[in-house]
Amino acid sequence: MQYLNDWIPRRIRFATALIVLNLILYSAFRLIFLAMFAPQSSPVDAGTVLRAFSIGFRFDMRLAVLVVLPVLLLSWLPGLNLLVGRMGRRIWLGYLAAVAVGAVWVFLMDLGHYGYLQSRLNATVLQLLESPMISLEMAWQSYPVVWGGLGLVLFALGYWWLLRRLARWTLDSAGRSSGWWRRGLVIALFTGMLLLGLYGKLAYYPLRWSEAFFTPHPLATALALNPVLYFYDTLKFPEKDFSEEEVRKYYEAVADYLGVRARDAQRLQFDRKVVPSGGLPGDPNVVVIFLESFSAYKVGAFGNPLGATPNFDAVAKRGLLFKNFFVPSTGTARSIFTALFGIPDVTLGSTSSRNPLLVDQDTIITAFKGYDKLYFIGGSANWGNIRGVLAYNIPELRIYEEGDYDAPHNDVWGVSDLRLFGEANKILAARSGKPFFAIIQSAGNHRPYTIPEDNGGYQWLDPRVDNIQRRGFLSVQEFNAFRFLDHSLGYFLRSAEKEPYFQNTVFVIFGDHGVPGFAEHLPSGYGKHQLTQHQVPLLIYAPGLIGKGRIIETVASEMDVLPTVASLLGKPYLNTTLGRDILDPDHNGRQGAFILIPYRNPAPIGFVDREFFFLIDSDGREKLYNYLSGNPEQELQERYPEIAREMSHLTRGIFETARYMLHKNGNRPASR
Repeated sequence: MQYLNDWIPRRIRFATALIVLNLILYSAFRLIFLAMFAPQSSPVDAGTVLRAFSIGFRFDMRLAVLVVLPVLLLSWLPGLNLLVGRMGRRIWLGYLAAVAVGAVWVFLMDLGHYGYLQSRLNATVLQLLESPMISLEMAWQSYPVVWGGLGLVLFALGYWWLLRRLARWTLDSAGRSSGWWRRGLVIALFTGMLLLGLYGKLAYYPLRWSEAFFTPHPLATALALNPVLYFYDTLKFPEKDFSEEEVRKYYEAVADYLGVRARDAQRLQFDRKVVPSGGLPGDPNVVVIFLESFSAYKVGAFGNPLGATPNFDAVAKRGLLFKNFFVPSTGTARSIFTALFGIPDVTLGSTSSRNPLLVDQDTIITAFKGYDKLYFIGGSANWGNIRGVLAYNIPELRIYEEGDYDAPHNDVWGVSDLRLFGEANKILAARSGKPFFAIIQSAGNHRPYTIPEDNGGYQWLDPRVDNIQRRGFLSVQEFNAFRFLDHSLGYFLRSAEKEPYFQNTVFVIFGDHGVPGFAEHLPSGYGKHQLTQHQVPLLIYAPGLIGKGRIIETVASEMDVLPTVASLLGKPYLNTTLGRDILDPDHNGRQGAFILIPYRNPAPIGFVDREFFFLIDSDGREKLYNYLSGNPEQELQERYPEIAREMSHLTRGIFETARYMLHKNGNRPASR
């Protein structure tokens, strides 16, 4: 022991002992949580419990390190010096005891909160402050407040006693000098361990709350959370940013748009039970492909003369190509959320996938019963905290990410799109038996526009900059990255054609969002109203199942993707979202797509149909334009007041309903 004292500085000894002590404390509460609530829950296997404990331990380590950091960083200051004089030591021991008591108080509140509401303590508890006397009376009548208070006092006394013993044991023995290089080595190793404890894992993205939601089992995800850190994560988001009265105000307009038959404005009933007539035979596989920043105006099939997308253009002739398909907003995380959960991501200041309070969502993917579910991403699923909403809401989802592939790291986005598609095809081709629903998320058509050396025969082009800029491309690098994405898609589809699964698969291919810009072949209204960042191609390609290709002019939204696919395959489903079946002729009279510009405050919102674009700008002004006319900036609401009124109700109604649904669309009965 003396030998170690000679090597290890006193502050590091003290900090290490504190971290161990607090880890024991936090783990004890995790065991108490499991013992209290496991009997009330559906069975959970031992492997899932162990994984939850493993994730929870890393969160506990982060909290333990955060507690000790102020001591390490500030205990050198005069008056606060931990090693010189009594005052500094008393201050730090008082701080540590107060933090421990506060943490235990949060843990106890968390146990009561979970027992009452079946959810870990989060920022929604702050609404109790709106009626403090009622809340205090409820707590007094429901919980052992006196015994809990006495227990907290006893804990504070015991923890103070332990702290004093630890301080004497680690701080009072200075040890002999062991040389600057040895102490420097110890300090460096300890600093590295602290940083690892804060980061939580050896990966590109740090440990995030979404990793706790690795399973739909509510007890397992709750077990993996640290209530102190989780409360902080939820504190950054408002508990309620919707108004039921506003939703009711526009209920009829939204219900008409969605085709709701069993209406109830008071209960805000939007559910539609859909039993498709017909549908493709058997149980075809589904592969949904998100193409990064795949703007429609840059695609040959949409009139761009540069020929940047020969592979997409070729298969578009053999599939169902939707020429008026819009995503609600830019940003990949928003797009993934919108497509998979059927609600536009109207969260402002962040994204819905990053909000722990919105992790519970319904998805029509669950209608594909008996299907294996797979998700392929070239980088980490921790990006955008997308892992949480995926794994929690899609039972038995298998996520493939960087580290799962036999492929080199290409850039910040993980493996190249070419290798991502290649690895996905190998995994899908090796499957047998059950049909599958797979999602592939590309990322390479994004700065830094890296073209890998292993590029499958891709040929770099170096056209004149002024030529490509007239066609909507900003630079030669962006032009080639766009071409490489198309090259990768073509490689994937040609590889898939050689596999048995191809003939029984529906490929759903669309851009996750567009980018601002303009090209000469476009009507000027697309650029002037920035519709180019919303319009993307949508292609349903199934040469073994769907006959001759055709172009569909219906105006549609990204929210409509999953209802359309489920109906096409004849899968009955309960639609609780804002999405519709694009191919349903009943919707032809209610065409349109909702648009949100989330990076301005207040956020402009709008609605686009076959002719008009309606906008409610940041200043609240309503504007109506014919974006296809020769004068797309002319305001037309006075000329077409009825159209402006209808589009206003739809725009405001979808926005308010989306805000409401984000909080009310959970897929478990306890959250409905």
